[in-house]
Amino acid sequence: MEAAGAIDDRRIKQSFILATLISTIAGTFTTGVNLFDRVGEARRQRRQRKMDRGQNRRIKELEQRLDEAVKSKSEVEERQNSRNRNQREGDEEDLRDSLRRGGPLVQGQYDQLYSRMGPQFAQGDLLAQTQLQGQIITLQGTVIKMLEEALYTGEPPDMRKLYNASEFAREGSMRALRDQYQRLLQSAPIDRALPAPGPGPAPSYRSNRSQSRPIAPVRRTSSTPSLRDYYNTSDYDTSYRPTTTHTRARGTRGTGGSVAHSHHSHSHSQSHSHSRSPSLHSSNGIPKQLTYHNSIYCQYATYLQQSGQPLDSSLASSGVCPDCHAHLFDPVEVVQRGPWRVDKEVVTHNERTGQEDVEYRSYLLTTRFFVKCHRGGGGFACYLCSKYRERDTVCKREESLVDHVGEKHSIGEYAEDGDVRDVTR
Repeated sequence: MEAAGAIDDRRIKQSFILATLISTIAGTFTTGVNLFDRVGEARRQRRQRKMDRGQNRRIKELEQRLDEAVKSKSEVEERQNSRNRNQREGDEEDLRDSLRRGGPLVQGQYDQLYSRMGPQFAQGDLLAQTQLQGQIITLQGTVIKMLEEALYTGEPPDMRKLYNASEFAREGSMRALRDQYQRLLQSAPIDRALPAPGPGPAPSYRSNRSQSRPIAPVRRTSSTPSLRDYYNTSDYDTSYRPTTTHTRARGTRGTGGSVAHSHHSHSHSQSHSHSRSPSLHSSNGIPKQLTYHNSIYCQYATYLQQSGQPLDSSLASSGVCPDCHAHLFDPVEVVQRGPWRVDKEVVTHNERTGQEDVEYRSYLLTTRFFVKCHRGGGGFACYLCSKYRERDTVCKREESLVDHVGEKHSIGEYAEDGDVRDVTR
């Protein structure tokens, strides 16, 4: 009997391996927030003691009547220290926000996919288990260890390294869940529409901007339009002719440095305005002057952004940009794989019941969206950031752009872009 009970316990544990790993990751993020707050409190106490000692020193120095040269030097140093302090406080706020959001976002992604796939998803395959264990090692070996050392030694930690590790662990965990979800879909015996979210656990993190994560590329099902539905021959343009030179109006960049969103994307500060001015056109209809955030895009991408024209006909068969000649996609692979889909959780307050209503909406990112986001030097830049944000976001890979669009942009911004299509059933 005892042996049978032990076997049953083992089976139960194996049935929820993924759930256990996700719980560990979420708990580690929470531990990171608590440690970070303790480090900040200890630093504030040390700063206060130093300030008290400094005030006593200032009194003595005033009694000794410091000369003007010493005073001038002190003022310069104080201004520099103030600038450094402001930068450090900004980095600290970024880190705390990353740690605070990490656990709920990962747990919410798991709950959402579990509600769609059921116990099979909770068990997880070996690849997902290994990937999630790697993220736990990253969190505990880098974030927790560095914060504990800062708490015990009193030395300020490397905020940028901590921030990148936190972002990497969160993005990696959520990607592992989405990839497993995709593998389970592809191994299903029949094509079927995804079920609506059931009564399973609800996401524990909700935002009024409804920024849940995307679900990676999806299979075409009977209820999801295929790429052939979207990209028939009428979707392509035969009139585009690339320019002989790639002269672009360069935007003026601000003095701020880039901030890493993750290990594969970063943002650049922009100091110029978002307003669009009429562009000048050459005889073949291609803008001579690109009017906003243009220096990061390929010229053909900016042409698509400003003209609203369909894709060049050569892209249908080659997937190669007619202007910068970058290979953007494999047409056969795109048709077989299906479009990228972004799922968003929309939370509204029901005045009648006083409860929160949760709705899941689905959006497809069309091929035209990726083409108008590509850069001449390779990679992508987010067109939605160029339109709605003060900073541009640059991503090395298509998957990174999907992650960014799913997390950082709202359904209101999707609705304004004709290349992001609402396919909510």
